[in-house]
Amino acid sequence: MPDDWAASGARMSLPLDVTFSDELVECAEPNFLQNRDVKLPSLSGEGSSTSRLHCSGGSFVGAQGEVVVKADGGAWSAQPTGQCGEHLLRFYLDFPEGAARNDVSSPAGRPYFTTLTLTLNLTLTPTLTLTLTLTITITLTLTR
Repeated sequence: MPDDWAASGARMSLPLDVTFSDELVECAEPNFLQNRDVKLPSLSGEGSSTSRLHCSGGSFVGAQGEVVVKADGGAWSAQPTGQCGEHLLRFYLDFPEGAARNDVSSPAGRPYFTTLTLTLNLTLTPTLTLTLTLTITITLTLTR
């Protein structure tokens, strides 16, 4: 980004409603789970697949009122990290148009997101199992 990008300290916060579906998609980037910062173990028999992520966009308040930012959905995948119940969740969203608020801008394109999720299965009695899953709320905040 240029030196004057977000120099004022302004932020652009974009709340998004997303749905991580189980609909499999063919991903043009089959290795998008891998990046230079995260090295995943090779676990035999536990591959990952890519599924559709639904998101139509969001909005924020700009100087002229509400600014609607369109999104065309995206894709997601999760892969075990080798730690008990832990998975690396990596996903992307496609934004066909850029957005700007004050001196903060985001170009059209595909930002990537990475986080860890944790699922615990607890057997309370032989007939009762409780599954706890982390739920993610996404707000894309751009700041310097």
